[in-house]
Parts: sequence; structure tokens; C-alpha cells
Amino acid sequence: MNQNGTTSGAVCRGIIYAGTGFATISNNIVRDISGATANTTLAGGATAVQGICYTGTSPAGATVSNNEIYTIRATNANAVATTALAIGYSNPSSGRILRTEFMIFEMPLL
Repeated sequence: MNQNGTTSGAVCRGIIYAGTGFATISNNIVRDISGATANTTLAGGATAVQGICYTGTSPAGATVSNNEIYTIRATNANAVATTALAIGYSNPSSGRILRTEFMIFEMPLL
């Protein structure tokens, strides 16, 4: 998946969950995601390019397990510090991230 928008409002996600019930995000392969966004936020749900993004509001949080995440790229070469992130996990009061394999995260050299 390739996101070409270079504004700070553009984001790119492989999987996103923003619901109110308990979430189980399991047994997925997320790969080859790149984004040219100028988004510089480093907070879990707002980071520029993410493989898996959880921003749900369930008090029990989520279980994120047995996922494989490969080649997540932040490609904006301008003078911004865009960030690539395997899993963004925000808003829960509990939850678990288990047995997830990560490979190759790239950000441009400025």
C-alpha cells in the first residue's frame, strides 16, 4: 500500500481499529506500507505510517497477537521527521501485544 499525500493530515494504516468493544487483532500479515505524509506526530494513534493502529475505547483494551509486520516506510524526504511504526496502541486502560514479528522500518535521512 502506498500513500502519496504529503500534507501533515495524511496518514497510512495497514489495519485500524477505533471501536468501543474489546478488539482481537490476530494472525495477520501486514507488509509493504509506505507513506509520504508530513505528519510528525509520535503519539500512538496519530503516527504517520503504521502497520496496525489501535485507538479503541474499550476499558479492556485489545489483544494484538500473532501478527507479522514487514517493511513499513515513511518516505517524505522533506525537512520533516515523519515516523514509521509497527503497532500504534493508544486510549486503552489495559490490553496485550503478544508474539508479533517485526521486520524493516525505514525513515528518510534528512
